[in-house]
Amino acid sequence: MRVLLTGAFGNIGAHTRDALLTRGFEVIASDAATPRTRKLAAKLPANLAANPRLRVAWADLRDAAELNHLVATHKPDAIVHLAAVIPPPAYFNAALARAVNVDAVANLIAAASALATPPRIVFASSYTVHGPRNGARELPLLTPSTPVAPADAYAGHKVEAELLLRQSQLPHVVLRIGTCLPFTPGGGDPRTMRMVFELPRDSRSHGLDPRDAALAFANAVDADVDGRILYIGGADEFRTRQRELMPRYQHTLGLAPFHDAAFAVPHPEIDAAWYFEDWMDTRESQAKLGFQRHTLSDYFAELARRNRVGALLLRPLGRVVRWQLAKQSRFHGRPGAHESQPMEDRLAAIFGDAARPQPASRAAAEALNRLLNP
Repeated sequence: MRVLLTGAFGNIGAHTRDALLTRGFEVIASDAATPRTRKLAAKLPANLAANPRLRVAWADLRDAAELNHLVATHKPDAIVHLAAVIPPPAYFNAALARAVNVDAVANLIAAASALATPPRIVFASSYTVHGPRNGARELPLLTPSTPVAPADAYAGHKVEAELLLRQSQLPHVVLRIGTCLPFTPGGGDPRTMRMVFELPRDSRSHGLDPRDAALAFANAVDADVDGRILYIGGADEFRTRQRELMPRYQHTLGLAPFHDAAFAVPHPEIDAAWYFEDWMDTRESQAKLGFQRHTLSDYFAELARRNRVGALLLRPLGRVVRWQLAKQSRFHGRPGAHESQPMEDRLAAIFGDAARPQPASRAAAEALNRLLNP
């Protein structure tokens, strides 16, 4: 079975490539030809570079002709579509993010529809499509019947793309991914740090080991899940609150954890003031895809292994670095009362209106809700 994998050199992409190969599939690993991706391709381990079932194919998915050529040449049986511009970079360049996250999906659907035997598209969506989730309220687990209500541009893009797939005649499955925990620290853009401090410590976060996310995508290629929306998160122990998860993450990297006073405290009665994450119902996805293989301790062990040298160097300076980073918080030195301003407005204050969902995304949310909950 031949699988076209887009975003093959991204955070989840590399793990997904390996999971697909382990399952015995032929893999066309595609990504945009940037200096970073070419460097990663050049560093593929010898056993992968020599694997006859793996081919690298560069393509800019924003170019319909280029994408048509890619799909027509390789005629995949399935397409795992991971390519995306995620937050916060998605807020830096609104035009680029929309072109990759929405327009490229339309291009992909058109290219796949032209094949004599249309492939299944396994699409990476996000649990942030549901918008703000009040961590102070007792709310049910996220399921496909939970209305989508995107409150940022990225979630809006995912809703538009989901609607395009649902309206197409192609076989497809949508995987709404939780917080895919990284193995490498994020960038140092000060706007990113400002955003971090807007994330409530009492938010319910559903994490996921990236190796398990990759297995979910690999297994969705041929599982009995056509037309389904599945929630991809770790087992129950990955259902945490930010105040439990982030300090452990920072400590593992050698950074002294931030004080709670550096973070926004949303008003418990104002839902819009909360972030876009919550706990998910993963029972169906686990039953169908069998991807929950790693424990939370497994994740932190791997995180520590990959960052051992950096953590050793950073640990003596951990408190100083924490103090410097904490200055990016608007609450630094002056913790305030409950935050009532909607999260959408607070993100726009950091990144500009590019962070807001566009009218097309809001219209798509209404249409998708009608389809999913007639």
